[in-house]
Amino acid sequence: MTNKLSLQLNDYQSAEAMLFTEEVGTLVFQSALMKYLASESEEITREFEIYINLQIGSEKFIENLCAKYPQFGEILNSEMLAFRSEFETLTK
Repeated sequence: MTNKLSLQLNDYQSAEAMLFTEEVGTLVFQSALMKYLASESEEITREFEIYINLQIGSEKFIENLCAKYPQFGEILNSEMLAFRSEFETLTK
């Protein structure tokens, strides 16, 4: 989520904007996670969940996750774009 979204978030106090951004990020991630896991085998699902549990605190968590699981990265990107489009529609 880039420029236009960031500029509109500046209308809020920084603590509110940060909280909103974290909540949206969590929702977008969870949506992508559900879509990805629904399309994968049990073995891949277990491997993916283990990877997340081991890596979740790392500095480049999302970047590394998307590199290791490119299909998840595509789904996550699609979910981010969908949210951004919806947000822009609602804030016009």
